Amino acid sequence: MPVSQEANVLQASVFVDRFLNELRENNAAVFVGAGMSRAAGFVDWAGLLANVASDLGLDVTREQDLVSVGQYYVNDNAGNRHGLNQLLIDEFSDLPEPSENHKILARLPIRTYWTTNYDRLIEKALEAVGKRVDFKYINEQLATTLWTRCHTVQDAR
Repeated sequence: MPVSQEANVLQASVFVDRFLNELRENNAAVFVGAGMSRAAGFVDWAGLLANVASDLGLDVTREQDLVSVGQYYVNDNAGNRHGLNQLLIDEFSDLPEPSENHKILARLPIRTYWTTNYDRLIEKALEAVGKRVDFKYINEQLATTLWTRCHTVQDAR
């Protein structure tokens, strides 16, 4: 049975109320994926791996598991990640300006951001509004906090 539009509005209202409460309690966090950075000009995973997939005889638009495409590429190259590493460097070295959505997120009273993105647009947007960032990119860093920093960006790759 489909959910009525009225029920959807009620669910959205409950979510907003709960989220606002979590914001007030400093418990809110944001998870940001590649779609956010695509608006700023970066490629998404399919765009990043299009040539890699083609080299493997695959059509990236038909693949459901792009992480496996990357792993297949590494396996096909005797475990050598150089090609993938170079792709990441080539695609993410230039740092465009954060999108309007990055800027909006940076202005919210949120202290923790999780991302799978290789770019630093979230950090750049936070710094632009005067927030100090404690960037964590390996698991061991999750156990420590720089108390002089007010916002944490955690890489969930």
